[in-house]
Amino acid sequence: MIELVSIDGLTVPKIFSDSCGEEISNAKQAAVVFSNFKGNTQKVDVAYVHKNFVKGNCMTEAEESIRSKGEQPGWSELSEHLAYLVSNVGMSPKDIEGKLS
Repeated sequence: MIELVSIDGLTVPKIFSDSCGEEISNAKQAAVVFSNFKGNTQKVDVAYVHKNFVKGNCMTEAEESIRSKGEQPGWSELSEHLAYLVSNVGMSPKDIEGKLS
């Protein structure tokens, strides 16, 4: 889940695992799990998770939750998910420069 956290007077977004609740601080060690094979315009919820080799069974737990609903889980790298998200709101890497404090 994405939450806002106050750090030294700044309010900043952070990503926390939907399985263990701990902060995800390295995109290369995290994934986004979702219900796969939906129709072209259907929306699905996503679960932000640590990969299993990083933090217990976060990813497996999210996949099992989806399977328990009779659906097939899919996943993508968190870094890829975030890149698409930035692009899908009309931003480029150049737009990000200077925005982070």
